[in-house]
Amino acid sequence: MKLTYEIPAGVDHVVIKRRVRDGAEELAYSGNRNTFTDRGLSNGIEYRYVVICVNDAGDESAGVAIVLVPRRNLLRSPKDGARLRKAPKLAWARDAEASYYNAQLLRNGVKILSVWPKRPSYKLEKSWTFEGHKYKLKAGVYQWFVWPGYGPRAQVVYGQMLGSRSFRILG
Repeated sequence: MKLTYEIPAGVDHVVIKRRVRDGAEELAYSGNRNTFTDRGLSNGIEYRYVVICVNDAGDESAGVAIVLVPRRNLLRSPKDGARLRKAPKLAWARDAEASYYNAQLLRNGVKILSVWPKRPSYKLEKSWTFEGHKYKLKAGVYQWFVWPGYGPRAQVVYGQMLGSRSFRILG
């Protein structure tokens, strides 16, 4: 799990404390980087982090709390943050009980595509129509999400999101 934060001016370093469920709080990190990656976490377990800023005199801020529950990302391709020149094939792990999937694509936080393939993949095209609007895959950052669907699509029964990733189309 990767935490990213900004370190304000006048701060010497940050201290990150971690608590797992009702366990004791422990030191997870102390240093001056603006990212911290916690490895070896268990899926479905709640982790509480507190990021504390410390100045040269040793004074500590009240801290900012972040609560996370890691889930395994079942999206396979493209890799998160991939830099691409052409339309990718989106691929994810198969859910044996799913009748179909709902894959959604966003650009600048706006949904520009929603599809319901029966297989655990979908090949993006250079252009498409969604909700009456024409779209083209152009330079920029895209986010994509996938949910498994169970039973007939008209029943609208979805499972937990399989994951989310982003990719960049280069100009």
